[in-house]
Amino acid sequence: MDRAAQLISELDADPAVTAQRWASGGSHGTDVHWPDFLVLALQHRVPGLALDALREIGWFGRVSLSITDDLARRATSARLRQQELETAIGELYDREPEVVSRCVLFKGANLYGYYRKPEHRLMSDFDLLMSDDDHAALAPRFAELGYWIKDSLNGPTYFRRKPGAVAQLCIDAHICGPAKYSRPAEALSAEWLTDSLPAPANGLPCRYMSPDLQALNLLAHSHEHAASWIHAVLDDDIRLIRALDLEVLCAGSTVSADDVWQRARRFGLAAEVALGVWLQAQIRGALPAGLTPLTPLADTVAEFGETFAAPAGAVARWSTKVADRIFRTDRIELAFADLGLHGSAADWLKYFDMEKQVLIGPREEVEKIAAAARDRVPDDPAHVDRGRSAAMASEHTAS
Repeated sequence: MDRAAQLISELDADPAVTAQRWASGGSHGTDVHWPDFLVLALQHRVPGLALDALREIGWFGRVSLSITDDLARRATSARLRQQELETAIGELYDREPEVVSRCVLFKGANLYGYYRKPEHRLMSDFDLLMSDDDHAALAPRFAELGYWIKDSLNGPTYFRRKPGAVAQLCIDAHICGPAKYSRPAEALSAEWLTDSLPAPANGLPCRYMSPDLQALNLLAHSHEHAASWIHAVLDDDIRLIRALDLEVLCAGSTVSADDVWQRARRFGLAAEVALGVWLQAQIRGALPAGLTPLTPLADTVAEFGETFAAPAGAVARWSTKVADRIFRTDRIELAFADLGLHGSAADWLKYFDMEKQVLIGPREEVEKIAAAARDRVPDDPAHVDRGRSAAMASEHTAS
């Protein structure tokens, strides 16, 4: 790993901690290829954290002004984006106050409040969890406000172009459960809605998901993105910000590993969570405090973590291991190569409509990877048979 990648990999949600880590490496910032640092900061959605860490360690004046200016612009955009999304929720609330007050905020829509500054948590959308009935009440309101719809497996995403906005507004409506791909009946539990707490959003009465459910979803969600070829092409597969989300959640809340695991099993998402544990270990080296009892799960699914869902339902294997791919700036080229493409727009746009942000033709089936791993996941993470896990992984590879 080169120095730029190492610096990004060592980022913490607290810039002072990051500065300590950087200083312990003995570098004075003169051995860093700063353009790569910028690209990685943007890919991993951490420009604000990177900028403040440079200030904290005293390297700000050693970096090209064009790079620090770009980091600063992205950080400012993050704060403005949050304000725009909060305003968008307010517009919905004005039309359906009772319905919006029952909606559950999660992922960035809730977690940006755990960071020290709004600029530290870049977001593209607000994720709202709601019931079927509440979505039926909100759908016409979205239409009245000028949103267009992208349908997905777990509910529609609503987009709206608004003059002067940082980017088009985006509200992701999750119906009955947040899982992106794996949605067995048991995963659509009422607990996602009922196990929530009051959370004002820009002064509006909404709710947020309980910390244990947030942790469960963050782990499962990180796998679903990392195992997707399209997400790799869109620079949305492996992002440091998702690992940091889990860390700030565990630092700012009481999270029970046992509760997370028991719910994962009850919801039929145990393999997805185990794969998320594996990915967190690849990115950060360890799970945050509170979730460390789940660590043994990583060994049971390691072989499955190196596979991805390709367009049209195929499952393939990454040619570069995740640990070697995470902090590379050429992940898009690696994704092209692994699908036998040359990287031109004509090669891959046949699978994806950039304007509408939707797949064309048969979708990826990321859930196949978790399904293959499901039988290998133990009932109790504390009693992992490592020899049996290794044998099963070898058997899977041979098949």
